[in-house]
Amino acid sequence: MLTTDSHHQERWRRRIQEWVGHEKFWFPTPEDVIVQKLRWGRAKDLEDVSAVISVQAKRLDYAYIEKWCRETARTRAMIQRWKSLIGGRNLDAKGTSQMGQDLTRRC
Repeated sequence: MLTTDSHHQERWRRRIQEWVGHEKFWFPTPEDVIVQKLRWGRAKDLEDVSAVISVQAKRLDYAYIEKWCRETARTRAMIQRWKSLIGGRNLDAKGTSQMGQDLTRRC
């Protein structure tokens, strides 16, 4: 269900269509799954975020995730969750460890 929440609107706009067997289905992007899971913040959601990062690390748009962490109502908690999940990892060669340092300085 589409709501008036700005991230839900963006998530709907960014969704991707993939074939599963002989049918096409719509899926949220990995970044949008991460943002939503961080918003919910349950232990299982944070495990799911770690799993998405472990599979998609080199393809994630970290700036997009950080942007939505900063724009939501529970910003500080989301950024703390995000930092805890990427903080010590060397995820890729695109500066994600630098991003973790940048997040630390902002909080």
